[in-house]
This record gives sequence, C-alpha cells and structure tokens, in this order.
Amino acid sequence: MTTSGQELANLFGSFEECRFEHDGIEAWRARDLMPMLGYKAWQDFRNAIQRAWTSCENTDNDASLHFLNSDGLTPWHPNEVFRDVPKNPQGGRPSEDVILTRRAAYLVAMNGDPRKTAVAFAQHYFATATRSLELLQQRLVEAQRLTARGELSDTEARFQGVLYEHGVDGQGIGRIRSRGDKTLFGHDTQTMKTKWGIKGNRPLADFAPEVVIRAKQLGAAMTTHNVRTNNLRGEVDISDEHVINNETVRETLLSRGIRPEALPPRRRYQEDRASPRGRSQEAR
Repeated sequence: MTTSGQELANLFGSFEECRFEHDGIEAWRARDLMPMLGYKAWQDFRNAIQRAWTSCENTDNDASLHFLNSDGLTPWHPNEVFRDVPKNPQGGRPSEDVILTRRAAYLVAMNGDPRKTAVAFAQHYFATATRSLELLQQRLVEAQRLTARGELSDTEARFQGVLYEHGVDGQGIGRIRSRGDKTLFGHDTQTMKTKWGIKGNRPLADFAPEVVIRAKQLGAAMTTHNVRTNNLRGEVDISDEHVINNETVRETLLSRGIRPEALPPRRRYQEDRASPRGRSQEAR
C-alpha cells in the first residue's frame, strides 16, 4: 500500500471527525465507519461487527462494554437484531446502529482487507493511542516494511532451495548472497552492517528501508528464475548470474535517484506505553 501524505491526512481527518465521547470514552458509530471502511451494505458490515464481537468475547473481554446499541444505554448483541432500536421516522424497518469503543472499532477494522488503503489505515488508527498523524504515518510505513520483510524471507527460502538443488552448498550460498549484497550496495555486507550500526548476526534486511528490501527480493527472484530456466549449476555460474541481476536492480534504483548505501536504516517504531498518559489512552 503506497499512500500519499494528503490521502493519509484526509483519512485521519475523517476518522477524527466522527469520533465522539460516550461516558468519557472515545467511541464511533458503525453507520459512520461503514462507508469509510469500504462497505456498501449494512448486512455485510454487520457481519464484520459480529465477527469482531465474537473475537472480543473469545479474548476474555466483556463485549457488552465495547459494543452498545444506538441508544448508548444497552449492550449490543448480534442475535438481538432490532432490540431497543429507535423507530425509523421514515417508516418501515428501523435502522440499526452500533456504538463502538476504540477496541471494538479496531476489531472491526481487523476484519477488513488490509490491502485497501482505508482499512490498513483504520487498523493502525484504532490500534494506537496517539492523536498524531505523524506517528500514525510512521506505523503505516513500518507495517509496510515488515510485510516486505516477510515476503523477502519467503523469496530467499525458495532461492536457497533452488541453489541447493543446483549443486551449491550452504557456504556457497552464503558467498553468493554476499556478492549480491556487495553489488547492490556497492559495499560488502559487513561494511553495510557497520554503517547501519547493526550488531551481531542480525541480517541487513531487518534494518533496511522497504525499497531496499524490495530490491533484494527482486534480485533473488530473478536469480531463482534464471537458475531454473537456464539450468545453471555450480557456485561460479550461479554467483555470476546473481551479480548481474543485482547490477540490473542497482542501476534501476540509481536511475531513479535512489542510492541504497546512502539510505538510513529503519528502526522499528514502538509506541511509548510506559508513560501514564500512554496507558490511559490505550483502547479500552
């Protein structure tokens, strides 16, 4: 998910605008959140609320404290569809609504598709205690980076498996990967670790920006593909192939003004939950 700062600001403003206080607790009305999370039909959104309600109950949280009927006085229950719902002034069936606390809204958002910008934003918006757009943006960037990191791990696992099948042992794979890093960064792995302040055996990718993670993934995927397609065998031929692929990736980055070795490392964003203020603002 790549989102402009303006789009994030608009989303932040939308969620903030429909936030209100109910008995001193932050709350949102489901009818307000429904279009913001991409739902068009109430029944579909109600199903998501029901799943969230069940999740809340299954984690030893009292759902009656987090899901309220529209009157704000009685607990909402998924099996009591129109209990205590005000009559529809237009006539016909009354319009159901649910008041959701931050925790409830978070659980509802977690039932959505995180590939959709608004849903991904909502998941972080309701998960964090902060009212700062800047910190929410940091959380989103970190989430995207961690997703990329997981996908890189999967790609590298396939990469190593194919290399084993084509006659390269563990030490040889290490040397091939090292040559790939040196080509991509213009520096060997240890030099980059020192530059980024990485201690111990932690891999570079754990601290790399998302664009670098994607670059490493592309280089490994290209090598895996060509080793299989061209039936390359042995460390020398496969290593040369990996170098060529990483050269191609590096040239592409440089052509767009991105120099991997000049980018700062990324540190995982963590909310400060130690302060009394942070604890008091956590989703209830």
